[in-house]
Order: sequence, then C-alpha cells, then structure tokens
Amino acid sequence: MLPLEELAVRSATIPGVVRVEQVSFACLPEGKDFLRQATSGLAGAVLAACSCCNLAQICAACTTQRVRCRAGLGLWEEDEVPIPAWEFVNLREHCIGLYEAGARAEVAWEMVAAAAARLRAGPPDPLPARVDERRCRACGTCQTLCRAEAIRLEEDEQGRVRAIVLEERCRACGTCAAHCPTGAVTAGRVSDRQIEAALEVLLPTGLDGRVLVFTCNWGGHGGAEAAGMEGRTLPPEVRLLRLPCLGRLSPALLLRALERGAAGVLLQGCPEGACHYDFGREMASQALAQAQVLAELLGWGAARLALGGSAPGDGEAFARTVRNFVERVRALGDEPWSH
Repeated sequence: MLPLEELAVRSATIPGVVRVEQVSFACLPEGKDFLRQATSGLAGAVLAACSCCNLAQICAACTTQRVRCRAGLGLWEEDEVPIPAWEFVNLREHCIGLYEAGARAEVAWEMVAAAAARLRAGPPDPLPARVDERRCRACGTCQTLCRAEAIRLEEDEQGRVRAIVLEERCRACGTCAAHCPTGAVTAGRVSDRQIEAALEVLLPTGLDGRVLVFTCNWGGHGGAEAAGMEGRTLPPEVRLLRLPCLGRLSPALLLRALERGAAGVLLQGCPEGACHYDFGREMASQALAQAQVLAELLGWGAARLALGGSAPGDGEAFARTVRNFVERVRALGDEPWSH
C-alpha cells in the first residue's frame, strides 16, 4: 500500500500548502463533514483518495469534466459558497495499481505536488471557450479548427470583427486555446500555466530519463485507470499527466517536456477513429508532427515523441502501449539533453 504518514509529512512541505489532514473515508457523511470544516477559508484543496465516492463528484469514472466537482464535491449546501478550486488525485488506480511498491511513495507525492502546483498556477480556465477581445486579432484560426462550430467570426455594431463563442455548442476540449496564435482563447479547464507547473513537478531539474505520458480524459485516462485496477504495472520512470483532450496540446508544450529532460513523450488518447471529440486526435497528431520536426532539428530526435491510443477501460492496451514506448525510448541510447 502507501505510507500515508510519510506522504502527509512530505505534502506539508509543498509550496502554498497550509494544512494537511488524513480522513479515513471521504465518501462517508463523517468524511464529508470533516472536509467541509478542513477546507473552510481556503482558496483551493487537493483530495488524494481512491477513484469513487458519493460526494456528487464528477471524476475519472464518469464524464469529461473530471475533477470539476458539483457544488464543491457536494460538501456545501446550496446557500453556502464553496472554495474556488478542487483537484482530485486518484492514489489507488493511478499509483498503487500502476507502480511496484518501491516506486509508489515518490509517485504519490509527485501526484499531490503536481495537483497543488496546478492550483498555485492560477484559477482553472473556463470550460466553454472564452475570447479576450484585447488579444484577439480575428484571424479565424479558432473558427477553422473547431469542428463543433462553437466559435465563429462576426461583425459587431461598430463594424469590428470579433470571435464569438456559442457556449451551447462548445465541448470544452481546449483545442482552440492550444492553437490560438495570440493566446486570446481560454478553454477546457487546464491552462498552459497549469500544464507547465505540473511539468516542473513531474520532470524536476537534474532528474533526467523520465517518460511523460499525456492522457486524454477518455481513452487514455480510462485506460490508465483500468490498468491500475487490474494491477498492470508501468516502468518506474513513467509519469502521467491528464488533459481534457490531447487536442489541448501545442508543439511548444511537447518540446517543453523534452527541454525539461524527458527521455520520451507519449500522447495516449482515444483509438484512431474513435476520438470522443471527433477531431481531438487529429489535432494532436498535427501538433505532434510539428514538434517532431523541431525535435529532430534540435538534436533530440523525432522518435522520442509518439502518439498512441486505447479504448476507455482497456487497461491491457494502455499498459502495453506505454511499456512498448518506454522500451523504444530506452533503445535510443543517448538522452536528448546530452546532444
């Protein structure tokens, strides 16, 4: 299992953390009351637990809006004001089930630290896309990319062309945010700042050789959870980073991971032809191709970047794909940062 006392002590040293508490069962009424009291007055909180509970939480077991919790994890009554942000860390399936005993303590701490880093990096981006009119130059990139037709260019009463978001159509995949050339669009809950903050924890300076796996909320994340439930362990150098959709990735974020010392970066999402957002995998493939060209020019090698896929709940396919990629990266020999 996990040395929870040790994890609690180490978690208290994470920048920005002011309180660490252990609760036996967050899913019971007593645990709910305890969490309500423990988080009073805080700007955010991390709940590190198992995959499911009855706190009206939307997490890895249900929809795309994972860890965005209804009414703050169901801890507050309707007339109460919940804390601004929660992060949920699945210690059971994504740590205990995926790693051998000797690696679990470090993986668990990094999962908690990465969640705290995302909270420190600023408030989550809105789920439906939003456009900052001060930065938007009406280039039409977002309109071209969005297959849901949730963004379109319109002329206002003053004759200015603006990007308008149709929230009822937006699927919150974040693809438009990843590819906006001026950074005018935010969407999908996870910002670039939050992704980079997590990278700093998962790829610490001076510790090279890790393999980073970006997972989407659906095939990738669901596959990882199933692998953990089935006890299909991963190599110890692997670290997972979940996104709403792999279309949220830009070439810059992929290269940033290599720059921080990752020996390889795998994009693990839905199978080809079965993307939950229809076009997210295609957008990820395009970002990957651009990043591979640049990685080759920089001397890191295109082979250190790859795209995989597994169906939700297919733990065997997820684990096999990750292991095969790690073996490929190990066979490359020289680490990318040594060139």
